[in-house]
Amino acid sequence: NALREECRMRLNLGRARMFSGSIDAALNDERQAVIMATRIHDENGLADALSNLGQVQLQKSDLPEAQRALNQAIVLYEKIGDKRGLSSAFQNLGIIAARRGDLTTARTELQRALELRLDRRLRDEAAETLYQMAIVERMDHHDEASLPLIRRAVALVQVLRTNVAGEPLRRAYFAGKQKYSEYYIDCLLSQSSQANESERASAAFNASEQARARALVDLLGEDPPSLRAVEPTLLARRQ
Repeated sequence: NALREECRMRLNLGRARMFSGSIDAALNDERQAVIMATRIHDENGLADALSNLGQVQLQKSDLPEAQRALNQAIVLYEKIGDKRGLSSAFQNLGIIAARRGDLTTARTELQRALELRLDRRLRDEAAETLYQMAIVERMDHHDEASLPLIRRAVALVQVLRTNVAGEPLRRAYFAGKQKYSEYYIDCLLSQSSQANESERASAAFNASEQARARALVDLLGEDPPSLRAVEPTLLARRQ
């Protein structure tokens, strides 16, 4: 069906444009995808288009319209049994609630997303949910609750990183997840309590050094030109 293919193309194009920062163009693409999917009664396509539309509207800070689109997507995802799509919609509803200052609702929606993602073994996406949950706890001045959440996100990413084939892809993957380590370090260093201050400083230093070490290992992995620029002592330590 030509219209179905065009709908999918428009849907995916809108998502790509959203990630590239072309928000207005992405908004138009997703609105067109919603119209097309509705016309051909494509519930899967309509659910994805509404979810994408909600995310684009969230990027534009149009929270009421974003919530409306995501709630519509949830109804369809539940109907067709798409747990991955459902988890994405729950997470974005949690982010909307957090932006509104409704941290109780934010926790509920993010917990729903996390449970679905862990149940489906979507560990990369679960790490992002844990990161968002850590942000919510910190917004509520619950630093002690935020730390274990972001620590879990960092641990998940470290495990997943080793499963990425090839050092160039591994470097690219970890670079995209660096915000977790940075947030973890910032949480450790910014706590107002004086209790365990030296332990937190030590943990922050270790986290920073581990991130640098991973970057070095990646650099030494499969990049011969880079190897020539590295001190022999570092090469010896790697071996």
